[in-house]
Amino acid sequence: MHSESDHTSASSISSSDSDVSITNFKVEYYQNWRHRYHELVTHISTVRVLQRAPPVPKSSQLHLLDHWRVHSPERFCRKVRVEPETFDNLVAIIIDNPVFYNDSNCPQLPVHLQLYIFLFRAGHYGNAASPEDTAQWAGISVSGVEKCTDCVVIALLSHHDEAIHFPEASEKEDAKDYVEEQTCSEWRNGFLLVDGTKFAFFQRPGLHGDAWFDKDGEYSIDCQVSCDIN
Repeated sequence: MHSESDHTSASSISSSDSDVSITNFKVEYYQNWRHRYHELVTHISTVRVLQRAPPVPKSSQLHLLDHWRVHSPERFCRKVRVEPETFDNLVAIIIDNPVFYNDSNCPQLPVHLQLYIFLFRAGHYGNAASPEDTAQWAGISVSGVEKCTDCVVIALLSHHDEAIHFPEASEKEDAKDYVEEQTCSEWRNGFLLVDGTKFAFFQRPGLHGDAWFDKDGEYSIDCQVSCDIN
C-alpha cells in the first residue's frame, strides 16, 4: 500500500517537472522571438531606405556634342569615338527600331541622345565607363544610362549587317597608305590591329627603359600581329 507521503512526493515531482517544462518553453520562445527580431531588424536596415540621402547633382554635357559636331569635330570624336558623319549614319540605321518606342506616358530619350550615351561608355574604360560616371556626364539617372545602353546594343545587333562591315577596296587602300605613312612600308598591308596582349619584361630595359612602363605598373611590350591583305 502506498502511504500519503508517497502520494505527496509523486505530486511534488510532477509539479517540479511541469515547472521545468514551462521554464524551458519560455526560454525557447524568448530565444526564437529574439532571433526573429534580429532577422527583421537586419532585413529592414539593409533593404529599406531609413533616411533619404541628399540628391546627387548632375549637369548634362550632351548639348556640347551638338555644338562640337559643327564647330569642333575633333572634340566630338574624342568623346564618342566616331566622326559626326558616322554618327549620323548610325542614327539613321537604328532610329526606326521598335526598342526605342513604347506605350508609356514617359517617353524615352531621343535616339541620338541614347546613342551619345552608349558611344561615350563604349569609348572609355574603367571608372569613366561606369554607369555612375556616365550619369554625371549625361545628367540622367544611373538606371537611365543602363537602359540607354541596352536599347542601343539591341538596335545595333539587330542591324549588324548594315552597321558593321569590312571596308571596301578603296577604303583598304586608304588605310594601307595611312599605315605606311605612320609606320613603315613593311607594315603597309597590315591593318585592323588589336592591342591588349602584353609580354612583361623581367626587369627595366636598359635602352629607353621608362618608355616601356605601362599603366599596370610593369615594364612590358605589346604584341602586334600583322595580317597582310592584298
